[in-house]
Amino acid sequence: FLLLIAAIILGSAVSLAGGALIFLSKRRRSRAIALALPFGAGALLAAAFFDLLPESFELGEPRALLLWTLVGFICFFLLERLSSWFHHHHEHSEHERMEQQNRLVMTGDLLHNIIDGIAIGTAFLVHPATGFITVLAVSAHEIPKELGTFGILLSRGWKDKKVIAANI
Repeated sequence: FLLLIAAIILGSAVSLAGGALIFLSKRRRSRAIALALPFGAGALLAAAFFDLLPESFELGEPRALLLWTLVGFICFFLLERLSSWFHHHHEHSEHERMEQQNRLVMTGDLLHNIIDGIAIGTAFLVHPATGFITVLAVSAHEIPKELGTFGILLSRGWKDKKVIAANI
């Protein structure tokens, strides 16, 4: 149990440090944001299409898996669109819409981290060495994801301290 807690703290610190790289220089921030957004999206798509989907083809029917992949894209597209169109009996300013979308980004990040935690905990149940390997793998994919998340939130008006506090 202590190894699991230590590994999660270490992995979280590495991931957060990777995302915080964007804060090193305010002078280079706009360039970092411009690079972090497509880098994070590209890393996610590359992991999905070059690792996860090919591996899943070995376990299931490729046509059905591709159909569910498309359904997932459509559902998340609609979720993103509907979250900004939600009606509260008054007009939303652009700032209010951006804050709604920022909360959606953070909710997605939270759910992603919960799933990562479940994967790490499960790996430790198999064997401590498997758990540490999983922590390393999760940390490696978390760095570009955190860079992307930090970049999105900074580009949408959140301040440095708010982005770091929300990610902690």
